[in-house]
Amino acid sequence: MRTAMSTQTMRVIQVYRYGGPEQLKLEEKPRPEPSSGEVLLRVHAAGVNPIDWKIRQGLMKDFMPPTFPYTPGIEVAGVVEDVGPGVTAFQTGQAVFGRSIQLAKWKGAQVIGTASTANLDFVRSLGADTVVDYTKIPVESVVQEVDLVLDGVGAETLSSSLAAIRPGGTLISLAGPPPQEQAKERGVRAAMIHSQPSSALLQTLTQLIDEGRIKVPVETMFPLSEVQQAHEHSQSRHGRGRIVLRITDEAESIFA
Repeated sequence: MRTAMSTQTMRVIQVYRYGGPEQLKLEEKPRPEPSSGEVLLRVHAAGVNPIDWKIRQGLMKDFMPPTFPYTPGIEVAGVVEDVGPGVTAFQTGQAVFGRSIQLAKWKGAQVIGTASTANLDFVRSLGADTVVDYTKIPVESVVQEVDLVLDGVGAETLSSSLAAIRPGGTLISLAGPPPQEQAKERGVRAAMIHSQPSSALLQTLTQLIDEGRIKVPVETMFPLSEVQQAHEHSQSRHGRGRIVLRITDEAESIFA
C-alpha cells in the first residue's frame, strides 16, 4: 500500500517485526523507479484483508515468511504512475486494481455460506443459495456431502469444514495449512492456495463488476494514518464487506 507524495517521495506502511497493530509504521520513503517489466502504481485505496494481520502477527511464518521490513496489503486500486522498460500492456494514467471475490456463483455452483445472525441477509445478497447461522447450529449438522469447501477462517473451522465434505471432495484453505492427516482419513483432498491473478482474469472481473454480477460492498473506510485501527477492526472478525484504506481523495469515487 504505497502512494506517491511527490516526484521524489512516497508514504508507505512498514512492518519491522511480528506483533500487534502497533507494528504498522507510516513512513516517508524515496519513490522507487520501475525497473524492466515493472510498473509504479499510485494507490488511491488499499484493502485490509485478514491475511494481512495474520502475516503481521507471525501466524503464517512457517509457510509465508516475510522479509523485514515489508509493506502489508494485497488488494489495491489506483492508477499507473510510471512504467519501466519493456512494459507495453500498461500506460501512465491507466486505472488498475488487483485481487478479487464471489466467483463460485458466477460459475454456476450451488453456494452455501455461513454467517452470524446479523449477517444472514447480507450474505444472501451476495448470491449464496443457502446461508447457515453458525452461532446457532454446527454447520456440519446441516451441510453434508458437499463437493468443495472454501475455508477463509483457518484452524477454528477446518474440522467442521472437513466434516461437511463428501469422500473424494476437496477442502481449499485460504487462511492456513489444512490438516492433511484428518483429510486423508476422510478421503478428502486438502490444499492451501494463494491466488495468482492474471491480466485476463482481472479484465473479466472488471466486466462482471460493471455488469453488477459481482458486488464489492465497502463496510468501513479508514484514512491511511489510521492503518492500526483498520487492522484492529479486521481482527475483530465482525466486519461486513470490505475494509478500505483511503490513501487519496480519489478513493471516494472508486467506491461510490
